[in-house]
Amino acid sequence: MSDEIQRNQVPQPPPYHPYSYPPPGYDPGEEEINLFELWGVLMEEKWFIAGITSAVTVLAVIYALLATPVYRAETLLAPVKGESRGRMSELMSQYGGLAAMAGIDLSSKLGKNEALAILQSRRFLGDFIREENLMPVLFADNWNAEKGSRTVKKENIPTESDAVGAFKGILSVSEDRKTGLVTVGVEWKDPVLVAEWANRLVSRVNREIREKTIEKSRKSINYLEKQLQQTNSAENRQMIYSLIQSDIKNLMLADITDEVAFKVIDPAVVPKNRSEPQRKKIVLIGMMLGLAGSIFIVFARRFLKNQRKSNEEKAAPPSV
Repeated sequence: MSDEIQRNQVPQPPPYHPYSYPPPGYDPGEEEINLFELWGVLMEEKWFIAGITSAVTVLAVIYALLATPVYRAETLLAPVKGESRGRMSELMSQYGGLAAMAGIDLSSKLGKNEALAILQSRRFLGDFIREENLMPVLFADNWNAEKGSRTVKKENIPTESDAVGAFKGILSVSEDRKTGLVTVGVEWKDPVLVAEWANRLVSRVNREIREKTIEKSRKSINYLEKQLQQTNSAENRQMIYSLIQSDIKNLMLADITDEVAFKVIDPAVVPKNRSEPQRKKIVLIGMMLGLAGSIFIVFARRFLKNQRKSNEEKAAPPSV
């Protein structure tokens, strides 16, 4: 009786739960055996792994050597902050109310943000493409260089909108928020063209804003002179004289300099080294992909082989 009571008092193992750890029958040495097995599989298939890795690496080398080189040229710009703009801000704070009563807009001067917007606008880039005759360059495969005509069907002829989209893809405009400096970069397969395009883009946007500044200043002067004849208020006349003086300064600055919107700090030069493709990086990535892919194939093949063997053993009739 006492033996039975003692047996009943022996603690029983807890019931197995599917999420319990470690599971029943767990062998601590099992993981080491599995690692050795995996290493053994890799050693058995080492020539297969080496062959796949080498083949993919060779393909990566061939691609890196045959890929069309791309060059990048950049020009560094500083937005122009002339005396006239500071003077205009001063006049806005001093005579803003009187100017509004007279119908004069003191805030219509072009600023940095507007210049950057113009530089990247479809209209500006379309004009630049027409002026530089870039359609045959951007779509060289669609043009007959000898005859100077298109060589594709009418429905496949690239349009100016396509050219603008293609040019936007190779153009980059970035601004340093701390310094305010602007970088204009162009990427293309011809190193000479990328430098020319980067510099001509800046020259063209300066020229366009210069022409707009001259036109606006002249219109403003004509308008202010008419207002001057129609007012007898000494304060209003003083304000108008100041505005005319500011517009005259704008005209003088536009006449003596071409850098109205952006001052070129560092012009673009013909790049000596390509930006793409990065051959070492391509070869390294190809080698890693080949190695990882071959190892995956080896383990997948071994897994399928083991599964097939297990199914055959289960399907085999029991031995007598």
